Amino acid sequence: MVSTLAIALLAILTLGVPLAILARNEVLSSARDRLQAKAATVAASVEDTLDRGQPLTSQRLAKIAASDRVIVTTANGTQVTAGAPIRGDLVGVTMSGAAATVTVQEPQSVTADQARNVTLLVAGLAVLSTAAAVALAFRQARTLAAPLARLAERAHRLGRGDFALTPVISGVAEIDAISLSLERSAAQIGALIELQKEFAADAAHQLRTPLTGIGLRLDEIAFQAGESVREEVDQAQRQLERLNDVITTLLARARDDSAEPTDLDLAALVRQEALAWERVLTRQGRGLHLELGGGAVAHGRREHILAITSALLENALHHGTGDISIAVGSDPTGVWLSVEDSGSGIPPELGDTVFVRSVTGNHSAGSGIGLALARALAEADGGTLDIAGPDRARLIARFARSEPRSTGSLTR
Repeated sequence: MVSTLAIALLAILTLGVPLAILARNEVLSSARDRLQAKAATVAASVEDTLDRGQPLTSQRLAKIAASDRVIVTTANGTQVTAGAPIRGDLVGVTMSGAAATVTVQEPQSVTADQARNVTLLVAGLAVLSTAAAVALAFRQARTLAAPLARLAERAHRLGRGDFALTPVISGVAEIDAISLSLERSAAQIGALIELQKEFAADAAHQLRTPLTGIGLRLDEIAFQAGESVREEVDQAQRQLERLNDVITTLLARARDDSAEPTDLDLAALVRQEALAWERVLTRQGRGLHLELGGGAVAHGRREHILAITSALLENALHHGTGDISIAVGSDPTGVWLSVEDSGSGIPPELGDTVFVRSVTGNHSAGSGIGLALARALAEADGGTLDIAGPDRARLIARFARSEPRSTGSLTR
């Protein structure tokens, strides 16, 4: 609308202003031509009267001049006038003949009024043109905005997972083409997501089958083995249970039906996950240090936090060196979990790309999925995962704080 109005105003300035000037000049020129014609008529009548030897009186001149102000000066210097004297500015034309000189006058206000009327007429046409341009622009804006608003609403629905979109038919070829492309894209995305869900369900089923077999085998080993072996078997069975929970969580996330976040004792969860990794680090001659502050209550999903902790420890194990420190704490912004190793840290040239799938700082010891998945899980619970520390060897995950209502309300 603003663009159309600007075009209309530009057209008025480039065409209307010169037209108004030309119209005023035409009014002035017409007034002078009219007075000249009047003067010629009066001069001819005066010459005819004088040629017949009739006296030229004011009454006779008034009949000839009608209502105009006329001044006639004869050859012998006699001056005869007709019409009321004009006060103020006037416009006059003088014409000389053989027997007399005739002057016809009229008030300048008459010509000025005509010029003003013409100017007002041009201005009125400009206002009408502007109003018509605004009305047309408003109609065009509504014609374009309504289907675009419907397109935006459909795109919003697509972002929320509604892939059953109907095309918008607006009559505007470009908008209709975008609508059809959006409808086709929605159908394709919906089909791909259904395939992803089916694959996730099939993968979970296929993984659970051998896990069940491994669990049965471990039960048999525990039954036949001694006390020391049973302890190891118990640890392995707990890891199997944890792996089964992870599969369930990932499947639920793929189906977008994950459990609702709850209040969790962050220190207890980290301690539970760290025990499994402590043995792995001990075999490699590396230590694991825990700094688990109390009162850090996170609001999130249990399996998400466990998976994030596992991913950070795995990253420190494969890409870091020396001992690993795990810390849990809280600050005014929420609760946090950090994992730091004694290595040189993430190379600065990688930046935050380590959180992108398939990006890894060591191609021989990583797939580039762990940190990307950990950040996705943190963000799914309203948290963050970032690189911290001047040496870039520390990763910190932040979660929403939830004050416990009672000790029994926390999930460990």
